[in-house]
Amino acid sequence: MAKSKTPSYVLTLRIKTEIHQEHKLSKRFELCRGMYNACLRELLKRYTALKQSKKYKVVCKMEKGKKRNKLFLELNKEFGLAEYSLHEFVKPMQHKFKKNIDSFTSQKIATRAFKAFEKLMYKQGKKVHFKKYGEMYSVEGKSNSTGIRYKDGNIFWNGLVLRTIVKRKTTMPTLR
Repeated sequence: MAKSKTPSYVLTLRIKTEIHQEHKLSKRFELCRGMYNACLRELLKRYTALKQSKKYKVVCKMEKGKKRNKLFLELNKEFGLAEYSLHEFVKPMQHKFKKNIDSFTSQKIATRAFKAFEKLMYKQGKKVHFKKYGEMYSVEGKSNSTGIRYKDGNIFWNGLVLRTIVKRKTTMPTLR
């Protein structure tokens, strides 16, 4: 059964911030960076344990096919190398920082880390890249009804209200 994809959109807006809002945003982005890096570290730890297991080594030697793929999927689940097991991993962190980071944003951070890790696991990349201080530039929510929300020209995020700067479309004078 194929997953149905819900359309998603990225809207980039300038925001008008006061100094205390900038400090809160900076703190939140830094917390998000820490969560992202913690997720990557955990995935790498689990992946190392998987690769060292006897079961994994046996499955690697099997002939390619559906049975082998199924066993790999079972091993991934057993070692917690699934996106939703990472959501469980990030939950206690989110609870610690719930005044700043909502649960849906923390789940999306875990998902982002898992997608980066998948590239390594499926040999599409050589290594994962941890975010350095000040390198977390964006975060996202799961929907516009919870977590980070946009409404009436404002962005709402856990008690923080940020006004956006939207340039109104100017009408061009008509030439006669």
